[in-house]
Amino acid sequence: MDRESSVLISRPICFVTILLMLSACDGGGGSGGSADSAGSLASPGAASGSDVVGSATSGGTHAATATSTTGTASSLTPSSAQIPIPVEASVSPSTGNSAKNVAVSLSASQTQIEIGQTVTLDWQSANASSCTASGGWIGSRGVSGTQVQVSLQASTDFWLSCTDVAGAGAMSGVSVTVRPAKSLRVEFKAEPATVSKSEQSVLTWTASDATHCASSNDWSGERPVEGRFDTGALSRTMTYTLECSNADFTEVATVSVGVKTLSIEWQAPVQNEDGTSTVDIAGYRVYWGAGPDTADGSFTINDARQTSWQPDLPRGKYYFSVSAFDQDGNESQPSKPVLKDLS
Repeated sequence: MDRESSVLISRPICFVTILLMLSACDGGGGSGGSADSAGSLASPGAASGSDVVGSATSGGTHAATATSTTGTASSLTPSSAQIPIPVEASVSPSTGNSAKNVAVSLSASQTQIEIGQTVTLDWQSANASSCTASGGWIGSRGVSGTQVQVSLQASTDFWLSCTDVAGAGAMSGVSVTVRPAKSLRVEFKAEPATVSKSEQSVLTWTASDATHCASSNDWSGERPVEGRFDTGALSRTMTYTLECSNADFTEVATVSVGVKTLSIEWQAPVQNEDGTSTVDIAGYRVYWGAGPDTADGSFTINDARQTSWQPDLPRGKYYFSVSAFDQDGNESQPSKPVLKDLS
């Protein structure tokens, strides 16, 4: 044998070699049964006593010792004898059986898919010797593994049952819901996608197979499944979101309309024309014109800390220059003109 156990028994008992035969004994603790000449076993009587179970070691043989106070033991009469225990036997002092419970888990990579899509099944088990699949997959499986289920056409339940060598087992299952193929499509666009300040854009959309649409972000409210919307004059970049749905699906689309901004920027002067430090700058004056030497307009900024300005002018090309003035109204020469396109 690969493994044996040592058992010490302190009561009248018979010794049995469990791989070969069963023998009955007549103990002093009750009325025992009798064995016929062919070795068949009658129902045993009650017995009392205690068993001490030793540890099993591989490759060795342990002696079991019995001391009889009354009665006689059939089959074995010596005071000590060798009692082999088979490898697969497991003895517990309280129950006589220490078999571990079988456990199994089965999961799917997705539990909701569209028709024709695939899922991957993954399973593990503990204390099992074999597994069998049923439901949406059939046949023997290893005690752990993965499997890809291709092109599911309908909602499917997958089951896996695993058992040990004694027949005890456990089962696990997972359901995969297959939805109809997605038919909802939302086309949403803004033209033009970029405008100058105070200009507008037009939003258009079509939601095929939708039953309801609603808008959010820089517009709001219920919308038809197909429509057009004028943004009105814009002064900043705007974001428009459209959400459309039917009984099975929801789709969200978003567009943005950018507003071009032109900023004229300059550096504050640190010294006067005579080389002295500037200490009393009161503000700046921005000039523009169609040519580098012409001034068709100007804008005064009465804040020495502001060094930028966004012109609000009709489309076109302009030359810009900037001058500084102090608290007494003295103004510097304009800077070198810079050409900007406001189209």
